[in-house]
Amino acid sequence: MVDQSLLAMFDEVRGSLLGVLQGVDQQAALWHPPGLCNHIVWHAGHALVVVEWLTKGPLGLEPEVPAGWFELFSWESKPADTRASQYPPLAIIVAELQAQHVRLRALYAGLSEIDLKGRPLMSQVAPCAKSSCTACRMRQPTKERFGC
Repeated sequence: MVDQSLLAMFDEVRGSLLGVLQGVDQQAALWHPPGLCNHIVWHAGHALVVVEWLTKGPLGLEPEVPAGWFELFSWESKPADTRASQYPPLAIIVAELQAQHVRLRALYAGLSEIDLKGRPLMSQVAPCAKSSCTACRMRQPTKERFGC
């Protein structure tokens, strides 16, 4: 059985994200500050996609996201070039985040320490973890870091 602190941390972080998203209406969810292009909808979808790839990739499992979401929300996405109408409603993203939590929690709970030891975590994940992702470049003080 996996260390229970991993499950508690996953519950805490995902619960916090879902709590922040609760009550945000679609219009507010698509707003972004002037000069930036990543709105709440993009960040929520990005969290889903990145968690999926960073969790499943190192375990040799196929990530599960709705069709077209990798293109909309991954480290290769271009929010500045994507019309608001192309994004799914925030409520659908929240439902996917909730379903992902249940699914990945069950996966984590079924892992043993042996399953986790020796996994080449960074060699099997997408380039996001290596710096091409907007979120991963946040320390760079340039406008390009936001994909705008």
